[in-house]
Amino acid sequence: MLSFNPRLTGVRSNLADFKLMLIITFYRNRVLAYKIMPRRQTVNGDQFLIFLRDTLWPTVRENRIYRSIILMDNARPHSSPKINDFMRLRRWERLEHPAYSPDMNPCDFDSIMRIKRPLKGRRFANENELIEALRESIIEVSKSRDFKGITNLPKQWNKIMTENGDYVV
Repeated sequence: MLSFNPRLTGVRSNLADFKLMLIITFYRNRVLAYKIMPRRQTVNGDQFLIFLRDTLWPTVRENRIYRSIILMDNARPHSSPKINDFMRLRRWERLEHPAYSPDMNPCDFDSIMRIKRPLKGRRFANENELIEALRESIIEVSKSRDFKGITNLPKQWNKIMTENGDYVV
């Protein structure tokens, strides 16, 4: 199971407050692939397609993941015709994500928090220092293989579908 979350925010620099965008994929209980976007660059359909084509697809092939089921929220970059065509060509199945259902995305309630936790409250002298700390955090958290969100997804999915997409506690 792969899950995408296009954003990591709230990490601050001594120079100026700014956000870094992150495209990250998870497979089972580890980080499969990621890309830290350059400062002031957002994730649009073209950028997301480049990530899928140049980063994720080679990694999926290398890891011999033959049947990919992708969970993405309903953000515009995830649903462009180019993305849909790319996924169809690769025979990647898209798991429906009910609109306005943040409790559906395991990245939001597990994985991203684990990556951000070691960075919380730290101040960085420059952007490179922040990016290096983020990379180290991703590597360490992935090594621990302690993500629970992806493995809990089927149970969470059933709860949400039973509630017709309403929030679940």
